[in-house]
Amino acid sequence: MRMTEANSAYLMFNRNSADKISSAAQNAKVIIDTDKWTSFYRNVIDALAKRQDLTMTIRFTDEKHARRCITIPAGTDLDGFIDSKGFTGFE
Repeated sequence: MRMTEANSAYLMFNRNSADKISSAAQNAKVIIDTDKWTSFYRNVIDALAKRQDLTMTIRFTDEKHARRCITIPAGTDLDGFIDSKGFTGFE
């Protein structure tokens, strides 16, 4: 399934996440908090790649309804985690 609706919740989640990264203070720790087990589109990873000074923490609910937390240290290269369609899952 491909999302094409301009105001879809998934599109807004990704746009808001990228904006949060882009507008963060230098050397900040960005926290993305969601109740969904989802993925990022490439725009979020691209925004993080431009901000090598940031640490990002993702807090989410996994497929078994457990709360999980992933921290991506500043300077981490995530290009290898992006699939051929531009998506990166939380796990």
